[in-house]
Amino acid sequence: WNHIDTVDKFITGENQVFIDMYYTQATQATVDACKSKGVSLEVWCIDRGQEDILLNLHPYVTGVSSNDMIAEDVLRENALK
Repeated sequence: WNHIDTVDKFITGENQVFIDMYYTQATQATVDACKSKGVSLEVWCIDRGQEDILLNLHPYVTGVSSNDMIAEDVLRENALK
């Protein structure tokens, strides 16, 4: 994954560097590549009606972006299940 090699060059020890990609691209190979470089992995775009995807994300994923979902609502709703 050349994107991970590119992002890796920005790591200074004084900043946080991460990759943000569409959730379907967050494969095991991508996770392994991020882990090997020490780069965090975030995913997008999970919107209302797709909350079940959150339950199946790889545990290495550290953040989720959305167009319209409010994380607090999702966490509250899923904690009650």
